[in-house]
Amino acid sequence: MPLGDWGRAAYLVTNRRAFAREVLSMKGVPAAGALALPAAAALAVKEGVRTRSLPATPAGVDVVERRGFDDRFDAFWEELRDRDPDTLLAVRDRATLEWHYRLLLRSGRLWVYTAERAGKIRAFCVVTVYDRPSGMRSMKIVDYQTVDTAVDLLPGLVRAAAARSAREGFGLLEHNGCDLPKFAAFDRAAPYRITKAAWSFYYLTSDPQLEAELATPDVWDPSEYDGDASFM
Repeated sequence: MPLGDWGRAAYLVTNRRAFAREVLSMKGVPAAGALALPAAAALAVKEGVRTRSLPATPAGVDVVERRGFDDRFDAFWEELRDRDPDTLLAVRDRATLEWHYRLLLRSGRLWVYTAERAGKIRAFCVVTVYDRPSGMRSMKIVDYQTVDTAVDLLPGLVRAAAARSAREGFGLLEHNGCDLPKFAAFDRAAPYRITKAAWSFYYLTSDPQLEAELATPDVWDPSEYDGDASFM
């Protein structure tokens, strides 16, 4: 994949106490539960110095949390496809989104956030529950799409997802892949990075002309929605 650093993930700590408790437990620290509160306080001080805040949501834009996908996602997909005819995009109409995320929707492990103007979807973000190998429960952004290039709508969606993650005791909100242009606001606000295996973004074509085109970063708009990384 010629766009993005898929060997790293950026993340926000959304519930410091839950995060501190999990980290202390992983390190075998005795009385991790009791020590989680002072550790969380120390983390808050550290982040207060290092962390940039997310930009405000533009005026006239409403951020809405949804349980699934409605007919407006068909209109959004048509607009997105027409705006970026030279970009390789997986289909994101309502039927395909419902099929792709059906197991996560049934289990309640999927959150959908939309940025809307006058009821029309201008951007959306899909976030899933992610159980890290360490056992820490976290949230993961698996897709973000926008048809509005004049303003950055991602920060408002991230803020809403982070607020719910904090309320429900999830330690982290993360995004796999760094240095993606449209995730620049998240990368700036997320003070932490982790290195992980990145086998999921290889591609293959037997057409030499297509191979040359796909070697150009401009034709890609990758996310974990591509492939099978976000089925369940």
